[in-house]
This record gives sequence, structure tokens and C-alpha cells, in this order.
Amino acid sequence: MAGRPADRRWPHRAMLGVSAMLVLTGCASSARPAPPPSAPVAHSSSAAPSASSPASPVGSRAQNLAAGSAVKAALLATFAAAKGLRQDELTGPLPGTLYYGLDSATGTYWAVATFGLTSSAPSQAAVDMQDGFDTGIFSRHGDQAWTVRPGGIPFPCPGELPADLMSVWGMTSSGSCIVVSASSPARAQATSGNALELPAGTYFGVVLYEELLLNGSGAILFEPETWRGTSTPASGSYGFLLLTLTPSTVAGYWTGPSRSASHEVLGRFDLAFADRVQGEMVPFLTQPLSGYEVTVATPEGCSGACSQVTKIIQVNSVAPLPANPDFTIPPP
Repeated sequence: MAGRPADRRWPHRAMLGVSAMLVLTGCASSARPAPPPSAPVAHSSSAAPSASSPASPVGSRAQNLAAGSAVKAALLATFAAAKGLRQDELTGPLPGTLYYGLDSATGTYWAVATFGLTSSAPSQAAVDMQDGFDTGIFSRHGDQAWTVRPGGIPFPCPGELPADLMSVWGMTSSGSCIVVSASSPARAQATSGNALELPAGTYFGVVLYEELLLNGSGAILFEPETWRGTSTPASGSYGFLLLTLTPSTVAGYWTGPSRSASHEVLGRFDLAFADRVQGEMVPFLTQPLSGYEVTVATPEGCSGACSQVTKIIQVNSVAPLPANPDFTIPPP
């Protein structure tokens, strides 16, 4: 994905793993970016029913359908128009790539198909078809015209296709799909810089960006602050660090009506915790004693910038604040 010119007609699927080194000039960025996207699932032809075609489960709201020549021609015409190409500059749907079906619950027809280029296509078209942009996700309701949007990489991701149709077609979502991504208003302060390893230890600060993938991995853009003794946390205004998460990263928060009645909830950095991070980005920026304690470790055998978050705990208005905090911003 890296290095590909942006498609002018279809925006590319954004991933932190592609533009991972987000730091303030002269400061730190740490750890490996989120895992690269995996290739799309292998497609099998649904152009005609056969003994190997997936059957609709009993009670399913989806039907697998045979795509005739008229359907194929309509898909090609729709895809060509969306890409700004003539129909004779495209070929397809390519063998083994076409899925066609009906979501009975909504009366919507769906199709997924991949296309190729003919020798008459302009050279820019080959660039615009990279990284999964040769695949279209088509839908039409009743007798209306087909609409199309790009498949991209990774594909398919949750919400892109009806779940029942995915089951009928034998599709599963890629683990590289982004399920949560969120930015705080202060993320705009981050600019490009050099990667720097973050020493193992525990730090205090705020999260400026988070990204969680379907496979449980992800990343946060973390701004550490110095907090010593009874003083107020102070930002050095340079330490924006990209830290990776794994499915084993421990996450926790304090909840309750007051400090005396609060309790700590420990779990994993999952969808529920990611939603909490997203919802509290702004309060943490405006409340100096709110933020996160982040414990970072260097995996055994690691060389280079590969620090990982092993534990992240929220500090907020109902959490017991550290009696004698000693958090220090790492040197630039």
C-alpha cells in the first residue's frame, strides 16, 4: 500500500500502519506500526450454481444467485463509469472472482467482482487498480441501478457486506480490518519526525490517536508528561510516541460515583475499552490530572523500535491518583 498514488475517484482505506510515524518534529516515535493489511480472501465463482457452491443455511436471509450475462455486463458498465474508463478498457468480471446474491431482508441485490484492464486502457488505470481497487462491491435495491464502492485492502471488513451473504459465500473478515480509529483535537500538533525507541517503563500521558484491528492488535499515539511529587503533570510538547498494542495488552479503568466508591475494572484493550478511550480524549486534554498510566516493554529478541504496551490504565476523576507520582518524559 505504501507509495501508491491516491486514487482520485475512490479514497484509499486509511490505516495507521501506513502513516505510522506521527511525531512532533525533533521528538520521539516508537514501536512498530500496526500490522500490514492481509490480502483479500480468495474468491470463488458464483456465476453458476454447482455442487461446490455454498448453500444458503436454513433460516438465512441471504440467497446465492447465478449471475447471467446481463448481470455481468451491468457490473462491468457500473465499474467502468466509477473509474472513469470506457467499457472496452476493462475486462471482467474475472473468472473465479464473482459473487452474486440477494439479501431477502432488505430486498437488496449484492455482488462482488474483480476486473482487469485491456491493452487500450491508459497507463494511470493500472496504478488506480492497485491495492484491491480492481475489486468492486455492488448493490442495488429492486430494479434500481447498480451502485459500486471499492473493495480495497483489507477486504471484506465488518459492515461492508450483509453478514448472511458473507456466510453463504464463505467469506470471513480480515483480521487487519480497522474496527475503531479515533483522534483527539490535539493530534494536529503531530508532524513527521524520526523513530526513537521508548525505554521500558511506566509513563503517564494522554492518547492522541488510537487504532484497533479486528485481530486485537493496534496502536496508540501517546503523549507522555512529566509528573513528579505533588506537582501538576507538565508536557514537554515534543514527545508523541507511536506504541503498538497486542491482543494480550491489559487495559483498565476506574468507575464509580466517587473516589471512595470507585473500583478498578481490568480486561483487555478491546472494542469496549477503545470506545472509552475515544469518548474521553477531550476531557483528558482539558483535565491535567486525567490521562493514562502506560507500561511499555521491549519484547525478547527485539532489535530496533518495537516497544509494546503491556498495560494501560485510565486515571480520571474517580480514580485514586498516585500518592507520589514519578513519571518522567523520556529524553528526545
